[in-house]
Amino acid sequence: MLKPCMKILTGALLALCLVGSPAIPPVSDIGLSPLKPEPLPLAEAAAATNEANAPAPLAGQILGRDGTMSLLDEFPGEVKPAVSADTTSFDEESGRYILSGNVRIMWKQHLIATDEAKLSARTGEIWTQGRTSLRDGEPVFYGDALYASLTGHQAWFFGQRCRMSRPGLTVASDALSYNWETKIAVFDGHVLLIQKDKQRASDHLVYDLTTNQAE
Repeated sequence: MLKPCMKILTGALLALCLVGSPAIPPVSDIGLSPLKPEPLPLAEAAAATNEANAPAPLAGQILGRDGTMSLLDEFPGEVKPAVSADTTSFDEESGRYILSGNVRIMWKQHLIATDEAKLSARTGEIWTQGRTSLRDGEPVFYGDALYASLTGHQAWFFGQRCRMSRPGLTVASDALSYNWETKIAVFDGHVLLIQKDKQRASDHLVYDLTTNQAE
């Protein structure tokens, strides 16, 4: 009885080798996409591994993860930011630092995180492009581009994804500005405020983060 069973098993294995095992179709052929890591929420959380391995810049320093370092000796004002990016360079004609990749600009409790930025060593102005966020303690502001004056204590956000978020509150608009000294945020164009279970739509809204009141 053993030999016939062995013959059957051998024949089955031979047929499988000749025909070949059924090919597994790629996931794209069956309507699925290959699993990819979800993008981190905006630039402030990007490249966590690189940032963990890189030394933290001190106030008045610009550190590039490519090994470059610059000092902001002529930066206006009493507070000098600590800056890091994947690559850094300096344009002598404009007096601006060109920062690229996982840019982080920190001063006091404030943090600007973005993909690309230019920083003026003469005026304290910042221009960003790409995913951008500004954290001021608890509230976080988002946009596709930013212009900020560190000496003027104010930032303007532009793009299709301008918004402010804090626990229990989200405000979205076409454009917004924020003064981190007065804690006043101004929203313009298709403004939508969502606070807990309430919603409010308008063309213009002023929000005081100190009193938590909207005007």
